[in-house]
Amino acid sequence: QLIIAGESAGATVALGCLLRLRDAGAIAACWAGAVLTFGLYDWGAGPSRRGIRASDVEDTLDPESLAVVGDRWFIGDEFGPYILETDATGRVLALHETLLEGRPARSPDHHMLAQLPNVPGVVGFNVRRSRGFEPMAATPDGARLIAAFEGPLVDPQTGQPETLDGAAVVRLLEFDVATRRWTGRAWRYRLENPANVIGDLAMIDGTNAVLIERDDASEGSPALACNGPARPDCFNRPAAFKRVVRIDLA
Repeated sequence: QLIIAGESAGATVALGCLLRLRDAGAIAACWAGAVLTFGLYDWGAGPSRRGIRASDVEDTLDPESLAVVGDRWFIGDEFGPYILETDATGRVLALHETLLEGRPARSPDHHMLAQLPNVPGVVGFNVRRSRGFEPMAATPDGARLIAAFEGPLVDPQTGQPETLDGAAVVRLLEFDVATRRWTGRAWRYRLENPANVIGDLAMIDGTNAVLIERDDASEGSPALACNGPARPDCFNRPAAFKRVVRIDLA
């Protein structure tokens, strides 16, 4: 079995097709879309019920991270956000809802969106679109998963990002593999810049980890910036901030 994941449409569709074909129990039946580069949606059947995307399906998944524990594969999704659990053959075993402080953490692309009543008014969400689980890692003993949101949570009413002492923060959550439950433990990581995001995470041991904080630019060195109109021999939006940080989760 080969599972391919990445930012491009082709990689996401490849992963989606492989897992969907193995989902005999319809556990991930809410997953029915594809993700394109730059956050566009490619289902093209007219506006959805809430006009959020061009789609007549209930939802999409955007797999971003993978942790293997024994014969179980845990895939972090940033659209629900969810943790998708499969066996080593790609058969879907569970779709784990994200809980934060005992309550669901949901983005506008959560599958429950399709079940909301058709009433006027703003529907509040505490996870920004495409800011769910970008990185996720297992502890060396396989007992826990540490999943991190890509960006800060937001206030459902105001839309303002979560801060601590004036600095934007990103939450990291702990998932117990044995019980398949969120433990309730969470950490706040302070971003150097509120526009930055968390790109990756790896556990060193049971309590120490390294993560990548980066800006949301596309790629390339500032030394090779176009500094003008985009051209094929330079970078139109070069990276401005990339940092590897060691963190203590004790």
